[in-house]
Amino acid sequence: MPRQRSREQRPKREGKRPKSLEFLQSIDAEQQVLAAVMREPECVDLVLDVITSPDVFSVGIHQTIWRAVLNLYDRQVPSDITTVAEELVKMQALDDVGGRVYLIELVGGSVTTANVVEHANIIVEKARLRKMAMELTAAVEEAVDGQLESSELVERVDNIVSGAVEERKVEVFSAGLLVADYIMELTSPQKQFGKEAYLETRIGALNGQITGLFKEDMTIIAGPPSMGKSSLALDIAVWNTMLGKSTLYFALDERLAAMKQRLLTSATGITNARLYQGRFTEAEIGAMTEAMGRYLQNDRTFLTSRTDMSVVDIRAVSRRHKRRYGLDAIIVDYVQLLRPHRDFERRDLEVAEQSRLLKALAKELEVAVIVVSQLNRDYSKLPFNPAKGLYGFPQPSQLRDSGALEQEANIILFTWNVLRAFMLHGFSQDTAEYRKEKNYFLDGVERAFIVVAKNKLGPPAVVECRWDPKRMVFYSVESSSGGGQGYDDDAPF
Repeated sequence: MPRQRSREQRPKREGKRPKSLEFLQSIDAEQQVLAAVMREPECVDLVLDVITSPDVFSVGIHQTIWRAVLNLYDRQVPSDITTVAEELVKMQALDDVGGRVYLIELVGGSVTTANVVEHANIIVEKARLRKMAMELTAAVEEAVDGQLESSELVERVDNIVSGAVEERKVEVFSAGLLVADYIMELTSPQKQFGKEAYLETRIGALNGQITGLFKEDMTIIAGPPSMGKSSLALDIAVWNTMLGKSTLYFALDERLAAMKQRLLTSATGITNARLYQGRFTEAEIGAMTEAMGRYLQNDRTFLTSRTDMSVVDIRAVSRRHKRRYGLDAIIVDYVQLLRPHRDFERRDLEVAEQSRLLKALAKELEVAVIVVSQLNRDYSKLPFNPAKGLYGFPQPSQLRDSGALEQEANIILFTWNVLRAFMLHGFSQDTAEYRKEKNYFLDGVERAFIVVAKNKLGPPAVVECRWDPKRMVFYSVESSSGGGQGYDDDAPF
């Protein structure tokens, strides 16, 4: 019986070419395209619609030959075998590609120009796969080396895959058709009734000033504590359900239970105190039942109340949500509570990076991004004397932590409740000024303003409105009829 050889003594098998390499390139398609443009130079125009860079060729000598073809094309010289060879001589690269012998082999082989576009598409698809494979491998290696957290790895992979999927050829449009299409948009019934590609608020005068919250834009809603900035943001989400818009609301400052109360209060006018008591009148039960039906009927507002989210997390959740359900707006309440996805030397740099990423997210997902922000303490030092028309409205520079918020925003809105401003500025409830403001309305609503501090489509403005403390909702002056009844008949909530 022959002695069994040890593992070290066994002859090594001749390894096969890895299937992964074969899958990530098509040498035959590359040769077919190069041969086609040298056999019929008119094919170059067709190929250039697909191949936009020599780098899509997987073989270095094929990249060099294609560069020679492009040089000839730029000079309007046909790219036959002779001109390509001469151009390679000028580039001092003829020997590098195998000389004239290899060019002759390309053109002399079994070549068809009928499928040159299909062959070019194969080359581009293989190049995309190679790029994805290299980027994914690099991301995994960084994660293994401890350079990436799990959330950053998820984002990196999502970016790589999405970027490959969304790559597309440049489309060319007729100016006349573009103008005609835009006129049709402007005059369409959907546009006239406010159902175009933006969101509205409940306040008609405010809509008139800002013309809506557009997709790919970032809007900041800010204000002092307890002046309704979060209420305005949530109401924008709820109000737009009547327009068929879908909103994803990230409540970083509140538990889900608190959001339930906000939603129910805004729809019914039942105060938080009454909800906590848990004993309701028949009228209140009826109002809650009606509100439940309306919410279910217009169920396109989605909320999450995780408190430790970064912009990276928000991006991942938003992308998945849009793929599954569609998405028109993202609301982040509020930006100062976002967790940094990496270390920063200063807080203002951290917020600047977060605001930049949120603006980029609006453009990437083609949604409106609404960000709730705090103010720094400087706003309380502004002159306040309503009798003289001085209301102490905040300024964009008083956004907390970073001037980058002001720079990135397309629209900046400040909520301002006059009665609460008296308290903010230290007026006693026994003063004549406070009592006058308290009695300004006898129907339970309060005087308020929405300050349009920045507006990319118009000048700054101050919009007077009403604040319903029972419902925690702002609404139009013209809708005021007392007790929070200022709502359109066809409004969902």
